[in-house]
Amino acid sequence: MSRKSYRNTKIILIFVVLLALAWAFNKAGLPFAKPELRGARNTDNLRDELLFRWDHAKRANYNAQFNLTMGINNFDSIADSLGFLDKYVKEHRGSKLSKYEYLVRVPINETEQFYNKITSLATLEKTSSDYSTALTAGSVQSYNDSLKVFQAKRAEIEKLRRENPNIKGYTQDIEEIDEQIRRINSLKFSLQNKDYDLYLIAFSEQSKKGVDSAEYIGELAKHFIIALGALALAVPLIILGSRLLFKVMGIVDSTTSQLYGSYYNKSSKYGSYGGYGYNYGRKRQVKRVYKDKTKGDEEKSPDKK
Repeated sequence: MSRKSYRNTKIILIFVVLLALAWAFNKAGLPFAKPELRGARNTDNLRDELLFRWDHAKRANYNAQFNLTMGINNFDSIADSLGFLDKYVKEHRGSKLSKYEYLVRVPINETEQFYNKITSLATLEKTSSDYSTALTAGSVQSYNDSLKVFQAKRAEIEKLRRENPNIKGYTQDIEEIDEQIRRINSLKFSLQNKDYDLYLIAFSEQSKKGVDSAEYIGELAKHFIIALGALALAVPLIILGSRLLFKVMGIVDSTTSQLYGSYYNKSSKYGSYGGYGYNYGRKRQVKRVYKDKTKGDEEKSPDKK
């Protein structure tokens, strides 16, 4: 093998190995790749799955809604510990969307214990809460003040209706005030008798892609061998095909040159295109020859004495 052929073969082998490595890393992933997240990354899906909107639920029997986004390395490691959630999930009208997502209704007297237990199982990444209304005497008092205003207004309209029995509009006004009074009493009752807190819990499982381990090395080696075998078959075929292509192109080029040369020689033989020579239309150049005068001619000249 000549030195040039050896160098070309070495370059091709290096190229094949590098290409096989690139393919293997593409399939197995890089050791320093970003962690891959699985599961629920937030509680958006849980909010969409509620069978009633929170703005209505908080006026009914719920004190607060808690949104908890939890992070964990391996969900299977805490699966058994989450068994206590089943009794709370069953109490709620919603459902568990997947093993990562829970809708949980917790009695108020258990909510602190529940919160401490669930947050001890995973890392709390994000939390938010939405309270229905503050459970204070001031809120109840605001409802009572509103009731006093409506009741005073109703008494005033009742007096006007008695004084003007022929006017029919007073009856409709009283009915509208009664509806407002019923609504305020309902809100006041729900404020004083809330039994549950609503928890929306989403678990995000983190798994590192392409970690430096025996499993990763084995996966990388497998894809490298597969890529190397495929390239070992493909590269010689590509090289052979390229040589055949260049050879065919060389034959075609040689044939074209021969045809062109034959045509050129044929034209030169006859010296014309269409019966006309190459010099057709050109001015004929005449070569003039000047002869030197000899000594005898000078003697015969009449000017000489």
